[in-house]
Parts: sequence; structure tokens; C-alpha cells
Amino acid sequence: MNRIINFLFGKPEMRVTLSATVLLDNCANCGAPLSGPYCSHCGQKKEGKSDFKVSHFLGETFHAFTHFDSKFFATIKNLFTRPGFLTLEYVTGHRKKYMNPIQLFLVCNIIYFLFSNADTFTTSLEHVTEGPFRKTLNEMVDAKIKKEGVSYQDYETQFSEREKGEAKTLIILMIPIFALLISLSFLGQKRYFVEHLVFTLHFYSFMLIFMVFGMKIIGIIIALFLLLAHVVRLLSHDEVLAAIQFINTDAGGTIISAVFYFIYLFIAIKRVYAQSNVESSLKAFVFIFFIYFTVKTYRNILFFSTFYGLRLSLH
Repeated sequence: MNRIINFLFGKPEMRVTLSATVLLDNCANCGAPLSGPYCSHCGQKKEGKSDFKVSHFLGETFHAFTHFDSKFFATIKNLFTRPGFLTLEYVTGHRKKYMNPIQLFLVCNIIYFLFSNADTFTTSLEHVTEGPFRKTLNEMVDAKIKKEGVSYQDYETQFSEREKGEAKTLIILMIPIFALLISLSFLGQKRYFVEHLVFTLHFYSFMLIFMVFGMKIIGIIIALFLLLAHVVRLLSHDEVLAAIQFINTDAGGTIISAVFYFIYLFIAIKRVYAQSNVESSLKAFVFIFFIYFTVKTYRNILFFSTFYGLRLSLH
């Protein structure tokens, strides 16, 4: 009973207010003794009464928002207009003006999954079970369906729904895989693995945004050129339609994106790794296959993660 009374009516041992925080002789954040306006241990500013005015609070909020915006736009601008520049800036220590590579990748990842309808990083259950290990995978899926007592269609629907959720969190697994492949290509330069990791984060950030907006813009530009070619009678109506239909297929999209990835990687490799034109071209070409290998590896991991994590309700 005493515990209940104390819980309801008892006073706390100490009431903490902002006014009390101002009077502290030690750092409010880490407790270290203060010898100036900033803590020598953690760097936090000693706050005064003026720091707790509503106008100051709103000003700090506005500054934080605009500061993030300025970093974001500066980073995105250089990401698209100067391939490899952000990685070079990171390596040379010029980092304050730009977003952290991981922060940039996570923001681009969110943008991709919010605005993209593409299934580049996912695949249907039917497609997976038709791959090189189709016999084993089909046996696994059949056993699971039999155990749960559901139809293949119901299982496929629930598998796809869970896979979409898994894809958002597991996509980051492609980064260390791709970075490892790149590091093997530049063993002679004796660089830290983090350098290849940063290069990969920047490239994948570009790739995610490119797949959301770049492909749409390029598709529109190509369609306009095709229509212009039809107007000047270089192409017939049927040829223009066939070309536009091809652009919208997986094969057409893959070819277009591969061309732009090659150009981007060529410039980035030349800028970051100081390679010749020939070396940059060859490695950019090889890195295109690295992308394919990385995506395939990621899809396999995604399948098993989804398969073993899926919990079906019996129907």
C-alpha cells in the first residue's frame, strides 16, 4: 500500500528544468568540467538563458532543416553531374559540405522504394524456382506449401508481400559485396576497404535515383527523338511504335541503364582511381557484370530470408 501511495503522491528526488541546466558548472551532456563556452571533451556548447527562448529554438530548427537541405542538394548535384567527385572529396577529407555516404544511400533507398514501381531488386517466386537450382527450390516450396496446407497462389501472394518488406532492409547487403569485388580489382593500389565502400555507396545511390527518375526522363527523350524521326520520315509509324515498346521492356531498360552505368563508372573510376582511358573502360565494363552478379546474389539471399521468415496462417 505504501508503494502505491508513494507512486501516486510521492515527490521525485530532483526536479530538472532548463533553468537548472544553465547553472551547471559541468557539461550537461557528458559531465566533464567546463573551461569555456564549449566542452573540451564532447564539444557541446554551454547553454545560456537566451538559448531557451522560443525564437532561438525555432531558429535552430530552421537552421537544421536548411542545413540538411543544403547538404542534400549539394550532394545530389555532384552525385549526378560529377561522377566519383564525392568519393574523391571524402578520401581527401573534404566532407563537411556533403552528406555522409551511408546517410545518402539510406535516403536514396527510401526514395527508391517510395517512388519506384520496378522490381529490379525483387523477383517473383515463379522466376526464382525456374533458375539453375529449380529442383531443390521447388522441393523446398512444395514441402512448405504442403506443410502449411495452402494453395500455390496463396503462398506466392504472401511470399511476394513479405519479400517487398525484406527487400527494403536487405538491399544494403549489396554494398559490401560490390565493394569487395571492386577492392579485388584494385589490389595493387593498396587502398583501405572503406575507400571502395564509399565509392560503392555513392554509385548505388546514383543508381537508385537513376532508376526512379532517370529512366523515365531518358525514356521520354528517346520517345521524342523517335517521333521527330517519324515527322521527318526517317522512321515509319510501325517502327516508332516497335522502338517505344522495346524501350519499355526489361531488355530495353537493361540495355539503356547499362550504357549510362558504363559511362558513369568510366568517369568515376578515372577520377577516383586515376586510371587511364583504356583501364577505366575495361574496368567499367567489368563492373557492369559485377552489378549483375551482386543483384543475383542479393536475390538469392532475399529468397532464403523470405522463405525461412515467412509465417503463414492456415486457411
